[in-house]
Amino acid sequence: MLACRQVQAPGERRGQRLNVVLVTLDTTRADHLGCYGHPVVKTPHLDRLANQGVRFQQCVTAAPITLPAHVSIMTSTYPFYHGVRDNGRFALHGGNVTLAELLARSGFRTGAIVGSVVLNRRYGLDQGFDLYNEVDESYVPPPASRPTTQEARPPLPRTERKADEVAELAVAWLRTHAAEKFFLWVHFFDPHWPYEPPPQLAASYPHPYLGEIAFMDQQLGKVVEELGRLGLERKTLVVVVGDHGEGLGEHDEDSHTFFLYDTTMLVPLFFRCPGQVPAGRVVSGQVRTIDIAPTILDLLGIRDAAHPDAAGVSLTPLLTGGTDDLRLEAYGDTFRPFYVFQHSGLRCLRWDGWKYIHAPRPELYRVADDPNEQRDLAAQEPQRLAEARDRLRALLAETPSPAWLAESGRVLSADERARLEALGYAMGDRREDQRLGANELARFEPRGEDIKGHTESIRVWSLATAALQTGRFPVAEELYRRLTELEPHSDEFRVKLARARIGQGNTEGAIASLREALAINPASARTHFELAEQLRLAGQAGAAAHHYRQTLALEPDHAEAARRLPEVSAATRPSEGVRKIVESDSPATRPGG
Repeated sequence: MLACRQVQAPGERRGQRLNVVLVTLDTTRADHLGCYGHPVVKTPHLDRLANQGVRFQQCVTAAPITLPAHVSIMTSTYPFYHGVRDNGRFALHGGNVTLAELLARSGFRTGAIVGSVVLNRRYGLDQGFDLYNEVDESYVPPPASRPTTQEARPPLPRTERKADEVAELAVAWLRTHAAEKFFLWVHFFDPHWPYEPPPQLAASYPHPYLGEIAFMDQQLGKVVEELGRLGLERKTLVVVVGDHGEGLGEHDEDSHTFFLYDTTMLVPLFFRCPGQVPAGRVVSGQVRTIDIAPTILDLLGIRDAAHPDAAGVSLTPLLTGGTDDLRLEAYGDTFRPFYVFQHSGLRCLRWDGWKYIHAPRPELYRVADDPNEQRDLAAQEPQRLAEARDRLRALLAETPSPAWLAESGRVLSADERARLEALGYAMGDRREDQRLGANELARFEPRGEDIKGHTESIRVWSLATAALQTGRFPVAEELYRRLTELEPHSDEFRVKLARARIGQGNTEGAIASLREALAINPASARTHFELAEQLRLAGQAGAAAHHYRQTLALEPDHAEAARRLPEVSAATRPSEGVRKIVESDSPATRPGG
């Protein structure tokens, strides 16, 4: 699946064995690490890795969303090829080939330690791993173990694990497999919302996001130090990369997923292997996260992994100093505006110091001179804008559409949806979500409104999500009511309004909100089920049975609806005495019948 240049690694002796540790830092902005110049945050372990190897100043991710971004790293392909466009709704199809699969075929012991349910094995990234250590979804943290800011939340299945637990598992795996040729992927999720650093770090920084990064750095240090204790430092290639960044209020985005500005699209990237990768080198030329896998394969001398559809290339010439810039163009996209608000998705192309954002109102930036993307040049540069649009379309047209794209979508269970929503993701229930990748060129033209005109909705949505997850139901109700006014065509926010009312014991109000949601999207199995549950609690067994049946018609494997339906159906059957009266009044027994 992955193309790699047949270039010998710097200083490599032919046949020398190297191990690989790939570290992915979730939600980590490059400019919020010490080695990239942040003036406050302390990241000594990351800084040391960067200084001992090659650091890339401009690395662009393929999506500002955890699962698609990681899939692109592991497959060296863009989302429009591998088919994973969002968290939860998609799973990596087996037709894709991952870095882990290629290394396993080459005799590597492979292991993965992931920090969030967003990357659990059901979403397909376990392909090729001998061990895939995922977050235990059955575990609910007891109140005493929850961070202070979570104590007011209703009990929820576990959604993530902290960096100390991830590091402990990684160290144990290294000790077990130190004598083997290995590939270990370690995923830290801590900088993702909600920001909950340990108390001492929370007190040390002006923003908890910085405290999360500092804590992640401390724990990563344990993994790196273990490589030294095991005598593996000079035998192990360590690659550190962010999956995407974080808005932190810039461009009217507090978190990520909705926009494609560099706040969420530029990520840290560095390679370290003493004696194999030059130390202290900084590369200014643009690279992509899709280039990581081909570069690893190249450094390992694996020659039989070429595939014509791979989008990434080996960065070995940049590592060796043979050149400073491969002049690579970088693509990215997000369809989160569609999933949450039913507005247009976004695509972008970044090349030669320019950046084009394909939207209902397109944007053009000279990022070489305007790194904060403050001066939109679309009106002043109509010819360059048109050329950028054509360039983007050509990229899509030149990439084949694998047969599996239509099969990448998946239906979320109620438990999965609850876990993802606990992390701040709005998980709607529209079947058309799953068809986004089936015909990419047919969807090239933006459809729907521009998300830039809905920044108030994004802000209110962010506040409403936090209020609902922390059990502040009156606040959540007010915010979701406002969202139904701002986004009148969204069924999602009416469902959430119902949940806020349920939290206050307002069953009648919840039923009204859920009926409004179904009027907008009658094909939502999730909404039919939630309405059925409220009708059951309200003693309306007949109406509840109807909506349980609708749930099963739309989602036949909905276990909870299948369990509830016989219960409420039994409650609607007439008693023996009533049945006899009804039978005696049949047409055959009526006068003249």
